[in-house]
Amino acid sequence: KMAPQLRKKKSSGREERGGAKKAKAMQPGKDSMKRDSEHESEEIQIVFDVAEAANNGMPNVEEETEADVRVQLAEALQRKIQLKKELALSNGLVDEMGRTRKELCEAKEELTTSKEQLKDTRDKMDEMKALLTQTKDKLEETENELTNKTKQLEKANLEVRSAQRRAEYGESGLALMELKPSISGIHNANLHERVAEANTEIYSLKTRLSELLAKNEELNVIGVRLKRENEDWKKLKKDIELRGRSSVKSEELQSEVSRLRKERNEWRDKAEHESRKNKRLSDGDSNQLKKEKETWQLDWADEKKKNERLESKLKDLEKELDKFRIMYMKNERPSSLYGFKSDLSNYDERKKKSGEASVKPRERSSTCSGARKDEAGDIIRVHPIH
Repeated sequence: KMAPQLRKKKSSGREERGGAKKAKAMQPGKDSMKRDSEHESEEIQIVFDVAEAANNGMPNVEEETEADVRVQLAEALQRKIQLKKELALSNGLVDEMGRTRKELCEAKEELTTSKEQLKDTRDKMDEMKALLTQTKDKLEETENELTNKTKQLEKANLEVRSAQRRAEYGESGLALMELKPSISGIHNANLHERVAEANTEIYSLKTRLSELLAKNEELNVIGVRLKRENEDWKKLKKDIELRGRSSVKSEELQSEVSRLRKERNEWRDKAEHESRKNKRLSDGDSNQLKKEKETWQLDWADEKKKNERLESKLKDLEKELDKFRIMYMKNERPSSLYGFKSDLSNYDERKKKSGEASVKPRERSSTCSGARKDEAGDIIRVHPIH
């Protein structure tokens, strides 16, 4: 415990320090360092006063005063160290702020200089653009002048050559040379007309040959499609045979497909024959060419009619194939080829008429989506034909 005089002195010191702090708090940043140093000196002075009072043997100071003084001295030293650290930190911040302000000023000056340089550069660019425009205009004028001079030079060269020829051949010789091409053209006019007519006929025959080859390509495409459908029907027939059933209609259609394929091959041979004939005709005599051309046109008309009949038969065959697909590919398990379900009810009816046992479809335990019952009560599936 401390003596009353020391406590009073300490309290008065705190009041003085408090007043000093309030007064100095109104001052700006650099006074804070001075205020911290004064606060540190006041704390150390209090410790020294207490120690001096203890050494002089004041009657109201107890034995614990020395220990308290040591504690306060240690605390004062710690505060001193802390204040030094804060002071150093504050000084560093002030220096950093000074450097930052200096760098900011330098950056502003550099920015101002850069803006001025940019403005100068833009002015120079505008001047260069104006100069480039002027140069371009001058270049165009020079090109126009050069073109005019070139035309004048060509005209002068023509006049010089004409004068040279006139001096070399004379006026009558020059006129004869100018009339010579027209005279030769008059003598060769009939020959040119005949050649032009022959070329026209040859071109017509080549055009007809191209049409014939195009028709042949179309027939080839039809043949490829028929071959593909033939393979599809072979797979379908194999599937039906594996199930123990056959189709007379399928065989008839297959024979019809074979017959049409044979006609297609005959048509292809005929087209090749006509092509060779056309080539021979294009190399023959003109009068003989006309006669054979008329004969060839008549033959071609007959072949064209045959081709139309063949196309009509092909269309009828496609309709029959569609009917057969609808007849044999409905209401049965899907085929791996078309994704349809085969309906073989007509086959069962033919079996009943012929007295053989019919094969009933397997009954389902319950109906499901896309299924219905027929008149006999059997469950069949309905799938759309794509």
